Amino acid sequence: MNTQTKKVKERYTRTLKAYTQAQADLEEALRAMHSIGEYPPPPRRLRFALDDERNGATHEMEIGAGEDRIEGYITSGIYSDGTLGEIFIRAEKQGSFVSGLMDGFAVVFSIALQSGIPLERFISKFRHTQFEPAGFTQHSHIRSAKSVLDYLMQWLELRYILTKGNKDGRHGQVDTN
Repeated sequence: MNTQTKKVKERYTRTLKAYTQAQADLEEALRAMHSIGEYPPPPRRLRFALDDERNGATHEMEIGAGEDRIEGYITSGIYSDGTLGEIFIRAEKQGSFVSGLMDGFAVVFSIALQSGIPLERFISKFRHTQFEPAGFTQHSHIRSAKSVLDYLMQWLELRYILTKGNKDGRHGQVDTN
């Protein structure tokens, strides 16, 4: 590692530590404000979008059978440390109600990830969400999904939580393909 890279990484580490402490202090101050009946809005978060070219994965999904079946692709983008930074969802029925909702959800989801909201929080909130289309899947580790959101959360959990600790987010305990 050259000296410039080392200096940049050291500065980042120092700044991150100070930012984390300031964030904890701010949360404590906001709780104190709430205790006296004052409710200021939360501060603006930092957002770090991914570069135009990034690593990630594209995964083909299929949920349900017959007329209610949906096929599509989930494309994920990751930061250099393997942390998930964005998703795109393309459903076979472009222009459909579900497809439009999924596109919008993916944008909001990506902005939230880039603003520091942990993937685990999304999984705990959206896992087991139930709506049509639902049903059995072709994925060897995701036998069924209660909705497209449920499938998405199961796949992201397999890909980025259960394989955590691996730089490319790929070679973990579970084969996610």
